[in-house]
This record gives sequence, structure tokens and C-alpha cells, in this order.
Amino acid sequence: MVEVNQKVKVMTFFDTGKIFPVKMRWNKRIINFKKLVFSSSRRNGLEKIHSFIMESDSAIYEIEFSNESFRWILKKLQPMDLAQN
Repeated sequence: MVEVNQKVKVMTFFDTGKIFPVKMRWNKRIINFKKLVFSSSRRNGLEKIHSFIMESDSAIYEIEFSNESFRWILKKLQPMDLAQN
């Protein structure tokens, strides 16, 4: 996976305490997620960080949401052609 560590905007659906990322704006592009591969959360003091592995048609993305800063960070990405090797 390629390290990115950039702020992104994420359209998200919230339901009964759960977070579902739908699409992301990054580098002036809209990336539609088609599948939630994995999700987890961890605490850093009072801050809770939610981590998601999301799949699109062209890549797999690792994104994180902080409940303290209310910011999304694109941590890593893996182009789909490399993910299948």
C-alpha cells in the first residue's frame, strides 16, 4: 500500500451509532466506494479514531475519522491491479 496521509472529504451515512463511508473527494476527484472491507476503532486519550478499509472500482483505500477533530484522513491506498497480485 502507498502512504498518503492527506485530508479528504467523505460523504458518510450514520445509522444507529455506526459510520458508513459512501464516497470521498480527493485530488479533485470523487471516488465512490462499493464495499466496506474492514472497520475498527481505537482510542487515543479522549479521541476515538475510526478506521475503514474501503474498496472502489480501481483501488483499496484506508481512511480514518477522528471524533475530536471531525476530520477524515486518507492514510493509504492500493491500486486494484497491484492488490490482485
